[in-house]
Amino acid sequence: MSIDNDSRFKHVFTHPAYLEQLLKNFVHEPFVNELDFTTVRQLSNSFIGSTLSRRESDLVFSIKMSRRTAYIILELELQSTVDKTMPLRMMRYIAEIYDALLRVRKKEYTDPVTHALQLPPVFPLVLYTGEERWTTERDVSTIIEDGLSPQYIPHMQYYLVALNELKLDHLAEIRGALAAVFMLEIQTPDDIAEHLKDILSLVVEEKSAEVRKVFADFYETFQRLTEVHQKVKIPDIDVHSIMEVHEMYETAVIKLKEKCRTEGWQEGQMIGRQEGAHEKALEDAANLKKLGVAVDTIAKATGLTVEDVEKL
Repeated sequence: MSIDNDSRFKHVFTHPAYLEQLLKNFVHEPFVNELDFTTVRQLSNSFIGSTLSRRESDLVFSIKMSRRTAYIILELELQSTVDKTMPLRMMRYIAEIYDALLRVRKKEYTDPVTHALQLPPVFPLVLYTGEERWTTERDVSTIIEDGLSPQYIPHMQYYLVALNELKLDHLAEIRGALAAVFMLEIQTPDDIAEHLKDILSLVVEEKSAEVRKVFADFYETFQRLTEVHQKVKIPDIDVHSIMEVHEMYETAVIKLKEKCRTEGWQEGQMIGRQEGAHEKALEDAANLKKLGVAVDTIAKATGLTVEDVEKL
């Protein structure tokens, strides 16, 4: 789907966890193992400069890689058609980032003895969400006519992640909130209705409440735009409420365990005495089941057994 995707996809990847999942699960390059995702920082447009030819939807990040700083260009190619100039665009983006770095940090990248430049690595990554098959060449040299010796022809490749090449079963195996986002993108509204339980289960498993909230925001916008532009509806589910219930039970479990430790009670004894809490869990589980949440996911969120949930 490519309807007004820019802002909602940009919102997703401004959270470092989604960038981490993108690189770890969909970029099969050895250097990914060297990245320290706790150091991710999104660069502002003011740092890059007003002359940069990239679009507002595109993102640039800095990140530590083996104790040095590297940069990642995330080109959000959210149009329905393939851009044949992509190799040239990515080469231009890289050059402009280097130009911006030299304007503000030239001394950092200049050898104090030889005065030679040693610029940091920049990884060009294209995320394509269109339905048309991606046919554009990866290396800029392939769009330049022959005639000169090879050493005079620029060579630069970008890495492509094309959503229309991903398979549902593979995304389900990967797990994670980004896989859930991609599952929404590559399915029809009817397919989404059929697989929504599986999609939401990927998100509920996320430990971070912020990560779950980002997905809930994405789903809300996805739902609205699908109805407005395609004149079809996907399931009208309050994903925010589902995530809030999960977070509520996470907090309750933490408090319960802490109380067990401080008062010396066994967790099993403590839980057994909380009849009121159990009744509340059954009530919440019944509500989640009505919303179409998977049984095993409800069990994890409420602390009930799968058997208890199935009986509701």
